[in-house]
Amino acid sequence: MRIRKSSFLSLVYLIVAFLSFNASLLLAGGDSKESKASTILFIGNSFTYGGGSAVQFYRSHLVTDLNGSGKGGVPALFKAFAMQAGLNFEVNHELIG
Repeated sequence: MRIRKSSFLSLVYLIVAFLSFNASLLLAGGDSKESKASTILFIGNSFTYGGGSAVQFYRSHLVTDLNGSGKGGVPALFKAFAMQAGLNFEVNHELIG
């Protein structure tokens, strides 16, 4: 069975976002009832923003792009997962590559 590169990369991006999300829950203590937003900053390259895939511009309006490049990537996936879990995160990123 041969896996297409784009399918494999999409899976990798989802795994990275999932692991980032779980790590942030551990760092935040798992308390989702706080009214104050936790802040997370993603710094990365084309792997982090999903260069060449659909995730590159996924929900870029949900995150603060400190470079102004209009990318969403893994930070936007993280924000979407956090919103679905009822967690309040302010997500920022500096992605270049």
